[in-house]
Amino acid sequence: MSFLFLLPCLLLLLTVIYKLLLHRKGCPINLPPSPPGLPLIGNLHQLSSLPHRSLLDLSRKYGPVMLIRMGRVPALVVSSANAAQELFKTHDLAISTRPYSKTATKLAFGARNISFAPYGEQWRQAKKLAVVHLLGPKRVLSFCGVREEEVRRMVERVSAASGRRSGEVPLSEVLYEYSNGVVCHAAAGKETREGRTAARYREMIAQSSELLRGFQVDDLFPSLSWLGAVTGMDAKLDSMGQKFDDFLTGILEEHIERAKQGFDGNEDFVDVLLSLKKDGAGEVGLDEIEIKAIALDLIAAGTDTSFVLLEWAMAELMRNPQVMKKLQEEVRQITNSKPMIAEEDLNQMHYLKAVIKEVLRLHVPAPILVPREAVCSFLLQGFRIPSKTRVIVNAWAIARDPNVWDDPEKFQPERFMNSPVDFRGNDFHYLPFGAGRRMCPAINFAMATNEIALANLVYHFNWELPDGMSPMDVDMAEAPGMTNPKRIPLRLVVTCVKN
Repeated sequence: MSFLFLLPCLLLLLTVIYKLLLHRKGCPINLPPSPPGLPLIGNLHQLSSLPHRSLLDLSRKYGPVMLIRMGRVPALVVSSANAAQELFKTHDLAISTRPYSKTATKLAFGARNISFAPYGEQWRQAKKLAVVHLLGPKRVLSFCGVREEEVRRMVERVSAASGRRSGEVPLSEVLYEYSNGVVCHAAAGKETREGRTAARYREMIAQSSELLRGFQVDDLFPSLSWLGAVTGMDAKLDSMGQKFDDFLTGILEEHIERAKQGFDGNEDFVDVLLSLKKDGAGEVGLDEIEIKAIALDLIAAGTDTSFVLLEWAMAELMRNPQVMKKLQEEVRQITNSKPMIAEEDLNQMHYLKAVIKEVLRLHVPAPILVPREAVCSFLLQGFRIPSKTRVIVNAWAIARDPNVWDDPEKFQPERFMNSPVDFRGNDFHYLPFGAGRRMCPAINFAMATNEIALANLVYHFNWELPDGMSPMDVDMAEAPGMTNPKRIPLRLVVTCVKN
């Protein structure tokens, strides 16, 4: 009898002693819940090619603050607005850096761009200069003519397709060309956007996207870094990095020569970056490697995210004809038979803005925000997060949380009409551009690029699905990657061109 009474006390005492010993050894206590993993690989076998979906499934069982192991790397997964708010408002500095990535290091000039650079003085200075001089409201407005020219090209290409017998338009291709055209034109000038230069760059971006997809072995198993040399992956990354270096070096040399003749008021991003170059005394500014890294960052990130947003927007409009009708009525009434929609017209198009916000909610361009890394240990929702833990925020899961959103799987732009919810990092249940120090700095440029394109597409053209498809026949499956475009590219029929 006395033994049965003492047994629970003994177990409790042993538990306390065990935790004290762990604490003395520096082992973290009260870690977040974790799904069981396998030896060596941890939870990698539970991640599909669409990890935002796999992680949501796991979080439903193990909670919105969850710890998984990706090979030898521990990773915190955040899947709720409450946890994201505490993470970004209270611990943003603690998670301000990026984890090491061999791919980013080799492709992005030693990860000296804005997206992948580790937190520190170099990153702070580069971001400050880029935001102030490249992506501020005045600079974005200065590229109004670039956007309108690229929209005109897009409309002409669709109009040409409408004259064919089938009237079918490979819309995904058109939208990618538009997005890439705007970014290349703004970043490196009209010459880069046209001809063989643009084609060469698009080819390199496609090749690098394949390399960026998924994980490199040594990012997850640091002790196996030698495998890259054996498999040939290191050679592929080095070759791709050299291609980007050669390409951007040529662009810089052309811009330096042009600058000697004086600027004409149409400076592009590279012109501005060169004007911020460090002088011989090493004054505050950018060096040539940082200029190339930032230029590459702007072009690559700007192309994919804008293209994906516009592709999903048109797909959702085709699946929801009532939304398409309402949007076309607004756009055509406000524009009042102008030959082209101008950016000054967009401020009146409240439903257009609501449509784009809803697309950003359902189809976050980067469903999992670019991972961060804890630089020190901290507490989140009562759980201890160890230093060096990778931090993954599942923005896609948060944007579909039924505890926050009514009917979250439904495409319903009206939820954003007269709503204060915005995408600038202050509403933690809606994070299409992230939040905190490392959120996307190009929001103004992205929204200007997307709004004018979508407005002109629905203004100039009426659209139908090919081959007698019904709205519910539109395939909404995602392709894998850092951004998730449609698995099946969008092809639509233009039935009427608005004059």
